[in-house]
Amino acid sequence: MSSIVRAAALFVAHRPVNSTARVFEYSTDIEQEPRDDAQDAPSEREWPTEGHVQVDGIAARYGPDKPEVLHEVSFELKPGQSVGCCGPSGSGKSSISQALLRTLETTRGKITIDGRDIADVPLETLRSRITLIPQGALAVRGRD
Repeated sequence: MSSIVRAAALFVAHRPVNSTARVFEYSTDIEQEPRDDAQDAPSEREWPTEGHVQVDGIAARYGPDKPEVLHEVSFELKPGQSVGCCGPSGSGKSSISQALLRTLETTRGKITIDGRDIADVPLETLRSRITLIPQGALAVRGRD
């Protein structure tokens, strides 16, 4: 029994060090997004005005040597339209959301919002003006 207690104590004692090492590794080894110092043109400070989203044939991958996770995706969202994105695990729901916020860069195609290609929008502007509302899993109790 004492060997089990010693092993558990050793595991617990090394956990904080492992966590600290992981934080250090993530803070130094992960490539940072390029800083986007571009300024909005005065006429575009109110962008987007309508909310018309056009996605034309986008493809995307999580790294240069990774397989594509989105293949020729196209759709249109009209201004004022509420949209839900649903599908099985791995179908691309999160990847589409990430492409809209440019946390996942597209390799082909184009996404425009109110006629402006989001590739030309400064990241801070884009991410401060788009809202995605995730829906957590919800369990509804049925009748007994």
